[in-house]
Amino acid sequence: MIRPFHNPNDSELPELTPVDQKISNTSPENSKAGISAITRLQKAYDSAYSCNRDPWEFSMELAEMQKAGIETHVLRTLICNDLIIHRKETTGSEQDRRSFEPVNSLALSERSCFVISKQGYAIAKSVAQANQQAQDNSPPASASQPQQTSSHHSGPFVENNTSTGLLGSAGRSHQISKPIWDRDRRELRFGDTVVKRFKWPAENQELVLNAFQDLGWPIRVENPLAAHPGICPKRRLHDTLKCLNRKQVNELIKFRGDGTGLGVLLEINVEE
Repeated sequence: MIRPFHNPNDSELPELTPVDQKISNTSPENSKAGISAITRLQKAYDSAYSCNRDPWEFSMELAEMQKAGIETHVLRTLICNDLIIHRKETTGSEQDRRSFEPVNSLALSERSCFVISKQGYAIAKSVAQANQQAQDNSPPASASQPQQTSSHHSGPFVENNTSTGLLGSAGRSHQISKPIWDRDRRELRFGDTVVKRFKWPAENQELVLNAFQDLGWPIRVENPLAAHPGICPKRRLHDTLKCLNRKQVNELIKFRGDGTGLGVLLEINVEE
């Protein structure tokens, strides 16, 4: 088991919550930088986990993040969205392990260090799994280009998830069927159960459903909505997903943003 954080408050990291409620107004470029940041911090956490060490001992310094091209405003956005945790390092020359103190503002300094939160870890892992699934669905690699494999553990931050979607709020693992978007009948189904019927055209909602159906219902797809002049793309996606989750005949499927504005996450709610 991984060692607990030295500060007891560390055990109270943010619970997993719908991150589409925390959409920021950053540009797509900054969103990509945000994904890069949480991916790096997820790898640092995994390294701590594999060594049976406190994740804060593997925290990343501000200079290291900036060297990777991650600007301070991106870090502040991630802090505000509870995707990363920021503390100031106070390690002395005679201490045998790193120590930190909380920071109650967005002020960053050369002693600023960061670790990933529960919510950030869940997003980083979903992105990695989506990338791996896309790689698995690509044409076989030649002998000179062998495919890479991914080995992610769930860690204490997140529960295990199935191959077809994120777990529901109960956090249980289910071996479940894939949803079906029937374009001809204009029905979203889960098995034989109708989840939602569309009586009228809903272009944006249908684009999201088409993306999931075409890719075999992975846990994450890229935002399929094309840019529209004068409309914030993140707000447009947020409103689309909100409509998708409304007026379901059977509330078995939930769609939510991934916190970056670049992707949509799938959540299946099936009771055992």
